[in-house]
Amino acid sequence: AKRANVPWIIVGLHRPLYDIYGCPNGVPEGHNANIQAAFEDLLIKYKVDVVLTGHQHYYERQTPIRNSTAVLEGVSSDFKTYDNPQAPVYILSGAGGSVDVNNATWNAVSNYVDYGISALDSYKHPGTSARGSSAG
Repeated sequence: AKRANVPWIIVGLHRPLYDIYGCPNGVPEGHNANIQAAFEDLLIKYKVDVVLTGHQHYYERQTPIRNSTAVLEGVSSDFKTYDNPQAPVYILSGAGGSVDVNNATWNAVSNYVDYGISALDSYKHPGTSARGSSAG
């Protein structure tokens, strides 16, 4: 695809590459490691902007990540704005569970308690926004 005509590339997967439960030390293990090995090079090669996943029953939004490392170029200090990120941004939207695990440096936002929904609004101008709504 000609990137000028396709300003956003969004990929959906059932299982995440990165999440706190599957990456207890910030590095994918088990299923996450298998998915990372199968897909991450392709996601980076084809300059995927956002990877939407589920499977886990909670919400997380990661910073852009490449090879288990946060890529913070273009990310605001409050982690709310991503301006031309240099790696895929990962959004896990399973909303509604409970988990007790360690955090990772690339985890920008998480909610392990509330049920909720996610919406992805795409506008031709000026860009795309993602939002979540908590039922709690």
